[in-house]
Amino acid sequence: MKGRAGTNGIFWASGAAFALLSGAAGAGWLLGLDLLLLRVAQARPAAYLDGIGALFSILGSIEFTVGLLGLLVSCVLVRGDRRLAARLVVAFAAVALVEVLMKLYLPVPPIPEDAARIRDFGPLVDAVYPHPYPSGHAIRTTFLLVASCLLRPNRFVWTSCAVLLVLMAVSRVYLGVHWASDVAGGVLLGLAGLAWAFGISGQKAEGRETERPRKREARWR
Repeated sequence: MKGRAGTNGIFWASGAAFALLSGAAGAGWLLGLDLLLLRVAQARPAAYLDGIGALFSILGSIEFTVGLLGLLVSCVLVRGDRRLAARLVVAFAAVALVEVLMKLYLPVPPIPEDAARIRDFGPLVDAVYPHPYPSGHAIRTTFLLVASCLLRPNRFVWTSCAVLLVLMAVSRVYLGVHWASDVAGGVLLGLAGLAWAFGISGQKAEGRETERPRKREARWR
């Protein structure tokens, strides 16, 4: 019960924070802070930092993350949890749809073109949107990394995922392809989608577990 309540709490908290952040970003209230953080991130550009950023551009791309999602879902299916596997796919698709809609309609100012350090990786899917909010790389990376941590909960996995997530977040701003608020919004949206998937799956599993004792009790009667 505590696990389910905690997951549902994360869903509502991250969803509410995402809605508030989206409103502030769309109203232009975060532009000054975003410009400051962009200047700080790009204060000491270097070729090796461009290379690291390019690597994370590949790791967070649609092509790469969809492949990782398939691997993750396969592992969940091997464990016998078909419901969670289905929920993960639905949640991943849902947050991707929210991302596209917000990039089309939420009026967040685009990043200045001269701030871009490299061109983003996109050999198969190279969509161009009028607005940058939220960061798709941040959404997908958060979703997959935190899912991996929940499925394999140990300190090493959590630490590794946290480091990778921070590097992904910083690289998006350093490369000049996203505002910091875009990245923060992506992290919150990824968390909300993942919490929904695990919360609903846990709720159904808990329901099945409570049904089994009742059935056994009915047999003895």
